[in-house]
Amino acid sequence: MIKKVLGALVASVAVLVLALGVGAAPASASTVFGCADVRVCLYNWINYNNGGGALAFSRSTMINAPNRCISLNGRIYNGANISAYDTASSIVVNDMGYTGDYLRFYEWVGCNGNSFSVSLSNGQLDLFPNLSTLGFNDTIASIGYNT
Repeated sequence: MIKKVLGALVASVAVLVLALGVGAAPASASTVFGCADVRVCLYNWINYNNGGGALAFSRSTMINAPNRCISLNGRIYNGANISAYDTASSIVVNDMGYTGDYLRFYEWVGCNGNSFSVSLSNGQLDLFPNLSTLGFNDTIASIGYNT
């Protein structure tokens, strides 16, 4: 009898948890270090200090770019008159893609050369406060989406 009551109670709690969505990862809808939701942001300084400027790209901008690649030559950080080409020192990837997608950061324009990638998933936040720890400080020249 007690097992039946406990079994029914556990089943009821499980249904309630599923109905309320408890335990599910919340959808990202926030700005992190000035980087809005569904954006990848590059910062001229380490630790996301945008005193040196920041540059953001939305997922739709990345997907609609030729060959899904954005070269940074000719791009300027917002709030600073500094070229974004080969000057990024930190990056925020704020809910940029769907599970199975990825971003790749390249040392050359046109999404060529050495690179590192970030696997994406819904609601995911990736923080890279100091790109020198990856060997990519002041070397990023282009960003590719699933390239």
